[in-house]
Amino acid sequence: MITPSAFVPFSGPARDERGGERFHARIRDPQDRQRMEPGVRQGIAHAGLARVIELMEARLEDLASAADLCRAAGVSQRQLERMFRKHFQLTPWRYYLHLRLQRAQALLQYTALPVVEVGVACGFNSAAHFSRTYARWAGKAPSAERARLDAGIMPSLR
Repeated sequence: MITPSAFVPFSGPARDERGGERFHARIRDPQDRQRMEPGVRQGIAHAGLARVIELMEARLEDLASAADLCRAAGVSQRQLERMFRKHFQLTPWRYYLHLRLQRAQALLQYTALPVVEVGVACGFNSAAHFSRTYARWAGKAPSAERARLDAGIMPSLR
């Protein structure tokens, strides 16, 4: 996990111990995560809520049940719903759906996976359900999103 002290304002190249230029304040260790923890990324102080978001992000294809989410947060389903409403103005299930659809959008834009496989990779059981849901969310069909296929690096989820 990157600590706030790892971020230093960039004011040109720094010098390392041997007098060489150094452009990074800290190189992360192999066991460090590349992305920031959900709690830090989303500005969430509640550790249970951060664990739920981490579980959701880890299980986009094989969806976590309501019981799994509540267990991860250590709260009841109603308490979990209240926390999500307070922090995101969404239910946990709607937030989970947004995560899945954001991943689908990235897969459609930056991979050549067939639309059906994108739907499956994002936890949808049928191509029709995925297409309808995606079209309502994005305002266009998944195939229209695919027409924008760009070569590049897949963006991280927000």
